[in-house]
Amino acid sequence: MTNIEERVNVAYYLRYSYSYLLLYSSEEKMYVQEFWTNVRDAPFIRENHEAAEYLEDQERQRLELAGIQRPSTKWSFLRFHKVDVKVILTRSLLLGSGPLPEWLRNLAHGRAMVTLDSHNDNLCLWRCIAVYQGSRVDRCERAAKEMAKGFYKLAETPSYGPGTALDELDQVEKFLNKGLPVSDWIGIRVYFPQRDKDGTIVWIMGRSPSSFIKNIMTIGLHSEHAFLIKDIKKLGKIYQCAHCSQQFTQACSLQRHDQTCKKGETTKVFTQLPTTAYQKAMYPKNTASIQSMLWLEQEAKRRGIHIHHARCGHGGERWLPNGRGNNKSPVDGYNRETRTAFQYHDCRFHGCPKCFPHMRDQILLNFFFGGGRVCDAGRVVPSNCKTYSLSAQARLQSCRGLGM
Repeated sequence: MTNIEERVNVAYYLRYSYSYLLLYSSEEKMYVQEFWTNVRDAPFIRENHEAAEYLEDQERQRLELAGIQRPSTKWSFLRFHKVDVKVILTRSLLLGSGPLPEWLRNLAHGRAMVTLDSHNDNLCLWRCIAVYQGSRVDRCERAAKEMAKGFYKLAETPSYGPGTALDELDQVEKFLNKGLPVSDWIGIRVYFPQRDKDGTIVWIMGRSPSSFIKNIMTIGLHSEHAFLIKDIKKLGKIYQCAHCSQQFTQACSLQRHDQTCKKGETTKVFTQLPTTAYQKAMYPKNTASIQSMLWLEQEAKRRGIHIHHARCGHGGERWLPNGRGNNKSPVDGYNRETRTAFQYHDCRFHGCPKCFPHMRDQILLNFFFGGGRVCDAGRVVPSNCKTYSLSAQARLQSCRGLGM
């Protein structure tokens, strides 16, 4: 807690987690394994004494073994191993920090924005909401303080607010929209005005509500002070996305861009490196089933030989003459020394009469092998169980005709 007090001077969240060791004991073996327990994030913390209370409560629950979960009765608690506390800093608070600069106050003369910067009590956001909901600028104090009292769940009407962070605007929207029909929900859009050296003002959009909300209140944020924007089109000529820095000349174009912007997220693209001639020969691409590979490996171990198959790493499947002139077809497995061909007839793919005794004339396997067999004209003909069974038997006869 001392490190937090010395290094952190803004509002933050806390993420508390710890690990413990469990001992597994049985007649056959015994070992120790580490398990982690991640506690949900702490509520928004503005003062350090709130963090101290939260950490004390979590430490008490940890020492009471409240979060220890054993997979079964064979596991027993050994000891705690690690405790991890992470501080997640939030963005700047919406504080009322005095008057706005002159270049920004001059924009308020056209009635496109309301400054509300004559106070320094951290309630500027709630004044913007009160004016947006219909209160007069000179009579919005009471409504703003009542909303702040309800949002922060205070016992008395505050004269100085605790401050509202940008990360809390989602909670502010839920508070304002509670009990209202969806068509009347209010969304909050935030712009950050930035003045360049040549005097050009760029309006950077830092937050936009959900696209299905049509009743949108626009506020500006400068030097931790919020002000209400009535018509953003009359204030600026250049608008910029806060995530990708792309600029627009119309606010509506920036709002459409915000719906498709990646917002700093990285898209992972997995490229496939070109294969070498060795890899093509020794590790060819195939669709062989795992069951057939396991059966071939078991046969190779039982017979004491090596069987070439799709994933053997020694050239893959072998192609043998199929009795149709000079054409060749692959076999599932082949041993050259004994001239033995191995064919794995899976029940589903080869029309087993025992597993599929009924409806053998209907097309049941139309979704396998690309939808059927290929005829002499090159067209794909849908096949049924009987067709697959006959083709498997014909393949066996062709292998036996070669003396295998």
